Amino acid sequence: MKSSHKNTFLTTPPRACSLIGKRVTQTAIKSIPKSIPGEWRSRKISRKRFFMHRHVIQHIHLITNPKGGVGDNLALAEQARKFFFSHGVSCEVHSTAAPGDATQWSAEIPQKPQTLICAMGGDGTMHEVINGMMQREATLRMPVALIPGGTGNSFMEDLGLIHPRSAMESILGGSPQPIDLMECGLDGAIEYAFNVCGWGMMASGNQRAESMRWMGRSRYHAAGLLEIMHCRSNHAQLEVDGKDLSAEYHLIAASNSRVVGKGMLMSPHAKHDDGLMDLLMLKKKGRRTLMRLFKGLANGTHIQDPSVEYQQIREFRVRTPQSNCWNIDGEVRRANEMSVSIRSGLLNWWLPEKR
Repeated sequence: MKSSHKNTFLTTPPRACSLIGKRVTQTAIKSIPKSIPGEWRSRKISRKRFFMHRHVIQHIHLITNPKGGVGDNLALAEQARKFFFSHGVSCEVHSTAAPGDATQWSAEIPQKPQTLICAMGGDGTMHEVINGMMQREATLRMPVALIPGGTGNSFMEDLGLIHPRSAMESILGGSPQPIDLMECGLDGAIEYAFNVCGWGMMASGNQRAESMRWMGRSRYHAAGLLEIMHCRSNHAQLEVDGKDLSAEYHLIAASNSRVVGKGMLMSPHAKHDDGLMDLLMLKKKGRRTLMRLFKGLANGTHIQDPSVEYQQIREFRVRTPQSNCWNIDGEVRRANEMSVSIRSGLLNWWLPEKR
């Protein structure tokens, strides 16, 4: 395996390199640990070559939603292309024109080594990219990443990478890390969620927020307040890890990340790689209780309220007597039944190196 010294840039700088994109130096090479992983050691390569091939991205397919968010995503995509090019990484921009385009591109772009599929938009765009990638054979899947360009970027807010520039820099300084996905069966049809899936007020509130996009990210809070005013609840046959918890519920929501909407800390203990999903259940209550819980979403104190049931689980199933609205990563779906199970480490996401 040959490596070009001219075109190879650090994407996982060692202790000796503090600047993202800095070229390999003799100082950097000397800082590489002498203990090389077995898969590389068996190939009898040098420490220098191990470092230079460790986590190098050479090409990025950037799938952008020009209508996502409140800014100009096409202009942002061009900024990203120039940024990556200046660091020795080629970038090809794909602009979506209709729902499903991101899914199709993610599923059909030829698999190549050192290539990244990156979404630019909100949670909806990333949802399509992930589900397109999951249509591939496991051996043909490529790492994915996200540059925030939408009004809903809950997962990136969880990582502290809500600004596009910081997300771009994290890609250069990152590595492929396995994340969990929630496998959602909606009346038998399989769909994957990386952030949240929910029923009841969680879904109807999201559907309401979609009709208020002119408000930007503030629409999530406005939609939540309107849902509290209506105070709707429905009976649900709920089974959690084999236990029957059927009752009248306002909402049932599972998360793989801590934040939803605009900075709402719905699941403060959630992690994207712990092999669990955090399930929040709220049985029928009055408007005063709902308002108190809504206020607690700002700092996650709502889970301490006796009205809320909060568990870390592996699977659950919800059945309703009639077709209902569901929220899958902000996408609206309708079905009578949803079964959800956590799939640990199912996909590689290009994330900042863990310290």
